[in-house]
Amino acid sequence: MRAQTAAEEIRQLVSHGKASSVSAFVKHAVGIALHDAAGWKDMLEGALIHVCARRSHQVVITSDAGDLRRIDAQLQLVEI
Repeated sequence: MRAQTAAEEIRQLVSHGKASSVSAFVKHAVGIALHDAAGWKDMLEGALIHVCARRSHQVVITSDAGDLRRIDAQLQLVEI
């Protein structure tokens, strides 16, 4: 999406009362993006741990096995 088009769409949201201001919309959007990025980081870390443990036939030692068990219930885990 072109920046000018995005800015125009945000201004329309503000003019229709869907956002209080352009800066408020941008602040909210950035907050959501940062939250999403943090979630993807956690998911990627779990997937990488899974792949590495499987390929090297290693046991994973963790304090929270829940996410890893959802990825692979058969993965060898030691929860401490």
